[in-house]
Amino acid sequence: MYQQVLRRFAHFNAIQLSEPASLPELVMLALKEEGTDPEGNESKELRGKIAEMNTELLKQKAGMLEEYFSIHIDSNGNMSRLPVILDQYTPDMDRIPEFILCLGNDKRISGDAKAVLDSFLFHSISSDTTVEVGRDSHGH
Repeated sequence: MYQQVLRRFAHFNAIQLSEPASLPELVMLALKEEGTDPEGNESKELRGKIAEMNTELLKQKAGMLEEYFSIHIDSNGNMSRLPVILDQYTPDMDRIPEFILCLGNDKRISGDAKAVLDSFLFHSISSDTTVEVGRDSHGH
């Protein structure tokens, strides 16, 4: 799989989202799902600041993310496109908030192309997901 992604690096096909997704909202969802404070006492203001910081970083890196990975982020902090990592594999859209939070928190996103690629792959496909290339859900 890594070799397939390397061949497609900077040439990914893309999934166009039907509606742009707000990065701050995605980060807030991820923080809520993460359950960092099970009693709900964590400051909403703090979560808002984390969402704002992640959004700003991703907006700053929008050009690189689009060029390398076909992730489109506009100047308002909305994401409208995601890369197709593997043919015939659709990402779990419920995991997009977690992906965006991790991508925004990852310091390697500021590094060289290989570090960015490694970070992207790490966050794109979870270790507990098995992908069978060329097979649909019925095993064909």
